[in-house]
Amino acid sequence: MKPRLKKIYGAAKNKGCALMTHSDGDITELYPGLIELGADISDPTQPEVMDIEYIKKEFGRDIILFGGLGCQRTIPLGNPSEVVREAKDTLKVLGKGGKYIMDPSGSIPT
Repeated sequence: MKPRLKKIYGAAKNKGCALMTHSDGDITELYPGLIELGADISDPTQPEVMDIEYIKKEFGRDIILFGGLGCQRTIPLGNPSEVVREAKDTLKVLGKGGKYIMDPSGSIPT
């Protein structure tokens, strides 16, 4: 897949586009390849299955992290103060040094 993705990513980058990838789940081991291929943004950063401190430390200078707010537990099940606390804590970790877009890490069940 990598040679094909390199071609696709390259075509987008040659047009001056920012490239955002999307893959649910723990994609920690894929970050080096995504960065090598030229991905600018990774969506989502899922705190339910990923170590967000490790992700930020290892890859946060090379790719913009998108997400970070727990859409499977805190947002749908937490009270307002728990959601605010998680948002503040997540911003401290993933927002440090920039390259972060805060958002729920996926759809919010109703």
